[in-house]
Amino acid sequence: MAKKTKVAKAAKDVHHRLKTSLYTSPSVTLHFGPTHQIYYLPEVLLQRLGNIPIRDAWTHEIHLVDVDASIGHVLIHFLHTGVYQTLNDEDIEGAGYNHKTLVRNEFQTAVLALEAAKKYSVPGLQELAQVELERRGREICLRDAVRAIREESIAGTSDENAWLRDFVSKKVRWTFEHDRPILSAPELFRNIESPTLVRLLAQVIISLYSEEVDKLRKGKTATDKKSTPEKKEDDDLWRILGFGRNAKNQEKKNKGVLEEEHLSPEPEPEPELVVDEPSPAKEDDPWGCGWEKLAPEPESVPEPQLKPEPSKMEVDRYAGLSKSQAKKLKAKLDKEAKLKEEEDAKRQKEEEEVAEMMQREEEEAAKIMQREEEEAEQIRLEEEEAAAATAGAGVSSLDSAMGTGATFKDDDCELRLKHLSRANRWWDCKPCELYMRKAALESYLVGLPNGNELSTSNG
Repeated sequence: MAKKTKVAKAAKDVHHRLKTSLYTSPSVTLHFGPTHQIYYLPEVLLQRLGNIPIRDAWTHEIHLVDVDASIGHVLIHFLHTGVYQTLNDEDIEGAGYNHKTLVRNEFQTAVLALEAAKKYSVPGLQELAQVELERRGREICLRDAVRAIREESIAGTSDENAWLRDFVSKKVRWTFEHDRPILSAPELFRNIESPTLVRLLAQVIISLYSEEVDKLRKGKTATDKKSTPEKKEDDDLWRILGFGRNAKNQEKKNKGVLEEEHLSPEPEPEPELVVDEPSPAKEDDPWGCGWEKLAPEPESVPEPQLKPEPSKMEVDRYAGLSKSQAKKLKAKLDKEAKLKEEEDAKRQKEEEEVAEMMQREEEEAAKIMQREEEEAEQIRLEEEEAAAATAGAGVSSLDSAMGTGATFKDDDCELRLKHLSRANRWWDCKPCELYMRKAALESYLVGLPNGNELSTSNG
């Protein structure tokens, strides 16, 4: 009843007085989703949006690419009538389209409608989408519900998405109480695209299991407190009196070791006390109670039988789990171990391939470097040979030039020392001039300066 009142109030608040008639207002074209589904809306109704989208500067149309086409119908119909309506009909029949599929689709549509209502500040539509989520959430399982929630729907500050987070927490708690195996199923967290939702699920599940452990711990503490010292003394007294095997079983039951008796086939040392007492009791004690042996008996109280239990609890790694849960846990651990082995093998193979590739690259680089060095050496040798050939050609030409220039049969001068020791006295002597010209050519070939500024050519 409260929900219906809430819905009616939301619709009433939205459809208050209009300043302009719907039927005189021009229409605005809106494109929804990646498919650009076209919807038409009177411009006066567009003012009801708290965050009005920006229009295209050329066409004056509005593009809402981030809103699904099916949500476009929900939004436009709500702005017209104030009623939440989808295009899906529960009477649709078809192959593979059952009620479960319908509920899942309607739940996802409500999530998207809630997201659009919050983004564009549509008064009333947000409340109607929440009501639809609660209605469909009672019919959908937790696994399908979390797969329908996107990151945009639940991310952000706690105030913005507090309702949806609280809804998910309540759904997890209901599943924990009525269908707990779903929470431990590996496929619960598969295909969840929202990291925020994964963290929220993990926090709620851990909190619920922590509460369960605290309850068990408190119950065990309360049970241990019930065994008072007076109760223990009474039990010891009944055991010493030896009123048959039932008294002994009662003692073991109080100590919590009754299961040990069924598991251990060894004979108990206690019956010897019961068998030996009747014969002396007939002479001195007609009641057969054996009061004379009460003093030495307290030493035979066997407390160490509780020690084997902790070792068994430590050995059992699946303690507290049912057979199906233990089987699933074992399968999960085996699968994780297998995946780890495969990943290690894959990583090792990749490292070997990388090392082999690097080795090949180094070998190729070494070959290229060696080839370049050989080519450089060959080029250097060719250049040296060319330079030597050029120098040889120059010397031969110069020699020929000098040979042609020296036309005098007598190449020597008896007065050369006298001519060369005096400045420019050798100019008038042809043999001395030829000698100086040869010296200038040799200096020119080795790169020395021409001190006398003689011409290196014969002419």
